[in-house]
Amino acid sequence: MRAFTLIETIIYIALFSILMTGTLLALYGMFGSTTSFKVATDTEAEGLFMTRKLAWVLGDLAAITTPTNGGCNSNLSITKGDGTKIDMRLTDDAIELRRGGSAGVYTPLTSDAVTVSRLCFGYLSAPAPGIEASTTINGFDFTYRGYLHTP
Repeated sequence: MRAFTLIETIIYIALFSILMTGTLLALYGMFGSTTSFKVATDTEAEGLFMTRKLAWVLGDLAAITTPTNGGCNSNLSITKGDGTKIDMRLTDDAIELRRGGSAGVYTPLTSDAVTVSRLCFGYLSAPAPGIEASTTINGFDFTYRGYLHTP
């Protein structure tokens, strides 16, 4: 019976190390792409949710208190067709909504999984009075426009 020599053992350990390094690099790449996919999915889901929430808020505008003509404002104050007062604002990294005017309580609309870096409400005067709302979530821009409903 023949035993392994020291040289053979070192060669086998080196080959095994190369094989394990390749395997670990492949696994690291898979886990890294899974994380970036989750961030992209969270961003898309939050952006879609915010677009739908803005569509609800701006979908039945009866009166616009803030913003007024010109510029970009991070606060919105409107009255819906049914008389409900709605306020929206950006605080730190979250977009918050309040129903019922100053008597209401602000509720966060975005989760901690994303970072909101910008919220802008601009007054539109043409073709009809309205609001253009845009936000940046994890570096991606989302925009929605709503117009005043006139009877």
